[in-house]
Amino acid sequence: MKTTKTKFLLGLLAIMLLAVGCKKEKTENITTTPQTSASGILQFDSAEEFLETQQKVLAMSETERREWERQQGFKSYATKCEELFEDLEAKGINSDEDIYNFVNENSDYFFIREEEGEKFLSSYYENSPFYYFMNCDQVLAIGDTLIKVFDHYLAKTTVDKSKEINSLKEGVFEEGYDYYYFIDNVSITKEYSCDCTSTESVFRSTDGNNRLYVRFTIGPMGVANVYRCYYKLRPYHRIMGIWFFCSRTIYYDFTVEWKYQLNPSSPNQWTYGSGTASDTHGTGASMIDGYLLNISAFPNTWYNLQFNSFSGWAKTLDTPKCNITCPNLN
Repeated sequence: MKTTKTKFLLGLLAIMLLAVGCKKEKTENITTTPQTSASGILQFDSAEEFLETQQKVLAMSETERREWERQQGFKSYATKCEELFEDLEAKGINSDEDIYNFVNENSDYFFIREEEGEKFLSSYYENSPFYYFMNCDQVLAIGDTLIKVFDHYLAKTTVDKSKEINSLKEGVFEEGYDYYYFIDNVSITKEYSCDCTSTESVFRSTDGNNRLYVRFTIGPMGVANVYRCYYKLRPYHRIMGIWFFCSRTIYYDFTVEWKYQLNPSSPNQWTYGSGTASDTHGTGASMIDGYLLNISAFPNTWYNLQFNSFSGWAKTLDTPKCNITCPNLN
């Protein structure tokens, strides 16, 4: 499919892309600074500003990111979740009942996810590109558009309707809003997926009651001309049956490879690219995530983007190395 970099930056959905970069211990300066409204909404002047800020924030350590939020006079949905869970840890987690009680008391932020017969404590929207930038009402602003983030879609309206959008609930569709729906994985063709797996691949490394969970999502973010390769590493621990997240020193090294075409009249000619992310010295964190696709570096005209492979490894000090391989089948 033919497209341009300009369309990515002008369209709302371009904000979901992130330039390639790996986690760093030191924060780079953010040359543009979003504003925070009186209602606690982070406001970006443009999609370009969001892209730059997103790249820098994802490269921060947890301590640096919270300090950045404090400087903005803002608290993200992600930080609220982390603070709530830290309170639970301080009280002590001694049984599954402690976790169930915690979820019941904080049902706006947490739920129990079931996956392949196992149960995991999860926070809502933790896989969303807006997780660190929306406030506790799931709202942020880009340009003159106010955005509320839901599980499978976004609601958009003008920036003067912050009170109205705050009260908008999941699954309730009211007049006066534009809705953008994410495409479900089942409807994404193989063109946008890795050649040897689905659009979402999960790897686990487990040793007793400790686990490292590695998740890759490859494919379009809702429309065919917006793509991502997102990775997330989350260490888990369990006392009884429910896995809950914890902080561990995480080591990793990933590479993703893709190809695209420039000339429709030469369908057999491909241009190849790759992206990497690594921290072989280890970073202590409860989650590390980022993007492995720098689409802003592509030529002005391209089409038919395909992901060929991703590979690498990840580990913690209490789980063995998890080897991650999705080989090129071409």
